[in-house]
Amino acid sequence: MRTLLEFVSFGKYFWVDPVAYSDEALERYFSDPATLHNLEAIASGLNDCAVFESSPIEGVIRETAETLNVKAAVLIHPVRVALTGFHVSPSLFDMMAVLGKETCLRRLQNAVVYLKK
Repeated sequence: MRTLLEFVSFGKYFWVDPVAYSDEALERYFSDPATLHNLEAIASGLNDCAVFESSPIEGVIRETAETLNVKAAVLIHPVRVALTGFHVSPSLFDMMAVLGKETCLRRLQNAVVYLKK
């Protein structure tokens, strides 16, 4: 982001849940049938996360990746799309800590509902 206008466009997810996902993000990160299960697994792990800060959040995602036998990037990118609507954002784990547990879980659930359509 280089301008205030870009911040408004790309940073609105800090205040508003995504109502749509970018076409590029959908094609790149929501097209794999396993994404639905992966997002549900992440949501479950985050729900059990007692301290919702960057490091524990990263731990949940990396542990889930290990459990699912996938690289962490396979989870990180779809989670970013679910939370922001875009395939790019600041550090995912820091952003999640700022958004808060309730918001992250709600947005992950919204993405799961979207993928079930």
